[in-house]
Amino acid sequence: MWGPLLGENSAVGGLPTDFPPLLPTAMKSKVALIRPYFGLLPNYFDLALQSYASNADYDWYIFIDDRSPREYPPNVFVNYTTFDCLKNRFQEHFDFPLALERPYKFSDYKPLYGHLFADYLKGYDFWGHFDPDVIFGHLNDFVSDELCQRHDKLFLKGHFSLYRNIPAVNLLYREQVAGCIDYRTVLTSERNRAFDERVDGTIAFFAARNLRTYTASPIADIYYEDYPMRLVGETSSPLEKSAKSCFAYEKGGIYRYYWRDGQVHKEEFMYIHLMRRKMDVLCGITDTYLIYGNAFREFEPITEQLLIRASRKKISYRMGKIFDRWRRTRFKYARIAWTMLFVEKDYRKFFDRLWRKSLSLLGLAVKTSVRGG
Repeated sequence: MWGPLLGENSAVGGLPTDFPPLLPTAMKSKVALIRPYFGLLPNYFDLALQSYASNADYDWYIFIDDRSPREYPPNVFVNYTTFDCLKNRFQEHFDFPLALERPYKFSDYKPLYGHLFADYLKGYDFWGHFDPDVIFGHLNDFVSDELCQRHDKLFLKGHFSLYRNIPAVNLLYREQVAGCIDYRTVLTSERNRAFDERVDGTIAFFAARNLRTYTASPIADIYYEDYPMRLVGETSSPLEKSAKSCFAYEKGGIYRYYWRDGQVHKEEFMYIHLMRRKMDVLCGITDTYLIYGNAFREFEPITEQLLIRASRKKISYRMGKIFDRWRRTRFKYARIAWTMLFVEKDYRKFFDRLWRKSLSLLGLAVKTSVRGG
């Protein structure tokens, strides 16, 4: 059950680039990447696998219950297991009960993988975690042996981070740091506490113990509620790169093409993160395709017209996202209402919360509570 079962940049001639081209170099540091995932893998997971295969210097360990037939690359090691089995494995490391009732809670365990999966990490210099909604580019263009020698942690995001494989780092989550959340609080809470990304979580532990962190973020983290693919935190101003742009996977690299000053420009990213974005696969499993809107598409010449089409806003897409959000939250609020009205029988509290929620939706400030008579 727990053993492994399986085991040149492309450019368009004449296009200006934001960064000088980098030649991929073999990594001397051995790196293992870990990801538990339960349920059906994303419909574009075969494209993700292709990007893992292109990064042959990395070993990818996935713990899944999705047995859909796939051809796994030799550097991807598949461990078929169940959620309960993995939960029991984690529980063996702690003398208090874990509040691990749903797979999404695994996010809080990412900084612990160096400890929890230590038997898989023997012989590796670094380990890391990643998400399945990521298509990776040339990791060696961004992660060099020099960086690994100078830092104990590389990157800050939960969808991809690397850690030096030493006890001081693997057990760092147990540290008691003033003003920071304690790991027992995190692991005994059913809520996701973002232990891996919050500023008072494990990120702060590295600084408190004089461990070195590399904080650059050369990633395409895509904002999911708009049809155009713009980066999280990037505005939709006509002057922004996202105003006329699309992404591409080209022979192992992730690039953004954008229109500026009357010509097409090109920039490289370490990976593209497609959080909560439902994607159609309209291309074959090839080494070159376009990524824009809600699909992976066959490659075609990059022109201004294509970039305009790829970045056009769609009201139907926006409304669909609003509906998805409503669908996710309606059961939550129905449960709260049921508890207050029929279990706690706290009617004044119910109408007070209803009033505040209504004002919030209308964009009005909440000044006073509803007074029951």
